[in-house]
Amino acid sequence: MSRIFVALSLLVIMLALACSKGGTTPAAPPTPGATPSATATVVAPVSTPAATATPAEPTSVPFSLNGTEPKDESVVSSSSVQVKGSTTTDAVVSVNGQAVDVDAAGNFTISVRLQEGPNSIDVIASNFQGDSESQVINLIFLP
Repeated sequence: MSRIFVALSLLVIMLALACSKGGTTPAAPPTPGATPSATATVVAPVSTPAATATPAEPTSVPFSLNGTEPKDESVVSSSSVQVKGSTTTDAVVSVNGQAVDVDAAGNFTISVRLQEGPNSIDVIASNFQGDSESQVINLIFLP
C-alpha cells in the first residue's frame, strides 16, 4: 500500500505543477478601469516669409583715382612734395613710373623730388579687371 500512496502522491504533485505553470486555465479578462487617454496639443504653424530675395552680393565700389595733394598748378618752394591720394583697395598705383603702396583703405602717399621750374607728376591707378585712371599734376618749383 505504501507504493500506491507514493504513486498517487506523485500524480497529485505532477498535476499541481502542471496547473501552476500556465496549463489550460484561461486568464481573467482585464477589468475596465481608468485607461490613459491621449491628450492632443494643437500648435499653430509658424509662418516664415517666402524666400524670394536672392542673397546679397558684395557691392562693388566703382573704380576711382582721387589725387588730394598737391593741388594742380601749384607753385611750391620746396624741392620735394608729398603726393597723396586714394583709390579702390584692389588698385595698383604708380607715380612718375614708381610703384606706390596702397593701404587697406585705398590711400597712398609718396615723396617726389622736383626740378627747378615746371614739373609734371603722372599718377596712374589700375586694377586686374582692366580699369584704369590717371591724373597729371602740374607744379612750378621756385626755390
